[in-house]
Amino acid sequence: MKPINIQARNVYAAVSQAYYRTGAKLTIALLAILAMMPPAHADVLQRFLNKGVDLLTNKYARAAGIIAIACLGYKMKIGELDKRRAMFTMFGIAIVIGAPTIYDQFAR
Repeated sequence: MKPINIQARNVYAAVSQAYYRTGAKLTIALLAILAMMPPAHADVLQRFLNKGVDLLTNKYARAAGIIAIACLGYKMKIGELDKRRAMFTMFGIAIVIGAPTIYDQFAR
């Protein structure tokens, strides 16, 4: 029996595509469940979503962002900084921490 010669890149692509499909199906199922939810549960859903927003924008999330930026500074100091990853990290932190302000600007 011959071993199958599969390149690691193909396996990674197949696995990531499977995760993407699963995530898309899960998102669609969750949105369908939320659409069928009666209005009486709207308060419970709103409290749940508000807790999620608080979790992403509280002092612990801010501390995690500061630690991530400090790690980028350390990598810059020792010369192992990938500038693309640094840019995406700082951009992601800005979006997550500033999401409520960004939403308020669009909602007006």
